[in-house]
Amino acid sequence: MSWLLQLAGRQDFLSILMSLLWLIFMLIFLIYPTFSQKIQLSYMLRDIEKKLLKLKYFRDEVRKRTIQHLNKYSDENIEVDEGVDRLLGSVVIEPVDKDPYGIMYKLEHIMNTWEETFENEVRALCPKADEKTVKTLTNLVDVARGLDYIYRVIRHYYLLGKKTSNIYIVLQVQMILPQVMEIAKAYRQASYAFAQGQPIGDGVGVLAVAKLVDGMEKKTYEIAKDTVVQEALWNGRRLLVLRAKGPGGAVGKPGEGVKKLIEA
Repeated sequence: MSWLLQLAGRQDFLSILMSLLWLIFMLIFLIYPTFSQKIQLSYMLRDIEKKLLKLKYFRDEVRKRTIQHLNKYSDENIEVDEGVDRLLGSVVIEPVDKDPYGIMYKLEHIMNTWEETFENEVRALCPKADEKTVKTLTNLVDVARGLDYIYRVIRHYYLLGKKTSNIYIVLQVQMILPQVMEIAKAYRQASYAFAQGQPIGDGVGVLAVAKLVDGMEKKTYEIAKDTVVQEALWNGRRLLVLRAKGPGGAVGKPGEGVKKLIEA
C-alpha cells in the first residue's frame, strides 16, 4: 500500500481508488468499440450453431424415417438412399413474374409438372406400392425435402455470416430462428403422420364432407385430378360435394373442380 501512496502523491485511499476506476473506465472506453461487436457476434454464432445442430438432427431423423418406409415398397436392386437424396436436393425454378400475359398460368403449369414428376420418381422407387400409398409416400418425401431445404438455407447464411463477420446477417438469422424452429418441429411431426398414413389438417375437411353425404343416394364422378364430385339430394336441394378423391395424401385440384362445375 505504501508504494501506491507514494505514486499518488500521498493522497488518501479514496482518491487512489477513484483514479484506478477512471483508468479502468478509459481502458474499457478504448477497447470496447473494437472488441464488443466481435464478442456479441461470437455469442450469436454459438446460439445459431446450437439451433443448427438441432435442425440437422430433425433433418437426418426425417430422412432416415423416409428411407425406411420407402424401402418397404422397394426392390433390392433399387438404391433408395440415392433416389431420396436426389429428390431432397431438387428445386422448382419459378417463371418470370414480369410477363404482361400473367404468371398464374405458367406457375400452375410448372407446379402441375413438378407434382407429377415428383410423384413418378417416388413411384419408380417404390414399385410395390399401390396408388394411394404412392401419394402418401410422396408427401413424406416432400416433408423431408422441406426440412432439408430449411437446414440448407439456415446453414448457408450461418456460414456466410461467420465467414464475413457480418453481424447484420447473423442478427437476422438469429431473429427468425424461433419461427423457423417451430416450422421445423411441425414438419417433423407431420412426418410421423404421413409415415403411419394418418390424416392431418387437410384430411379433416374431406372427412367432414364424407360424413355429410354418408347414407345418401349419390352419384360420384371424378372432375379433376384426384378430385371427385358427389351429387346428392338433401331437403329437396341438389348438393354438389367436391372433395379430394382419397384415400391417401393427395388434396386434389379443388380450384379446377370448382371452375369446371361453374362452367358446366
